[in-house]
Amino acid sequence: MGGMLRRWVIRMPFLLALACVLSVWVASYFGVLVAGKTSAGQYQFISAVGGSGDICKFRGPYSTSAPDFRFIHGAKVQDWSLPPTTLGFYCGSPATFNGLEIIFPLWLPAVVLVGLNWFVWRKTRAQIVGRAFPVEVQGEGR
Repeated sequence: MGGMLRRWVIRMPFLLALACVLSVWVASYFGVLVAGKTSAGQYQFISAVGGSGDICKFRGPYSTSAPDFRFIHGAKVQDWSLPPTTLGFYCGSPATFNGLEIIFPLWLPAVVLVGLNWFVWRKTRAQIVGRAFPVEVQGEGR
């Protein structure tokens, strides 16, 4: 595999992850994105609404089911009844259920992935051999 192709194969997963996070961030302002799964009495879901991400896991009388992916157009943060956050962050167990909830602003994974992309880009760029722009030294008699 050529050097340039190898560099792009290494860069592509990081660029795709950044594109996915940015698209979820933008889509969260138009509604709620939800991905959930129930198994062995536990319900886990990840959601995004109004620029906030929500990771939640709680216990209850749930039977195992297939993963569920939904987009609820027009839903707002107020409709989703998220607990109050401090600067967009929250980690705890709300009183409404027995489990754990983590809320974070969606700019955080975007910034982390931008930094990671910058690092990967710098580490996979072509190495310059010698001088990039060689300069000829003029002789003394000219």
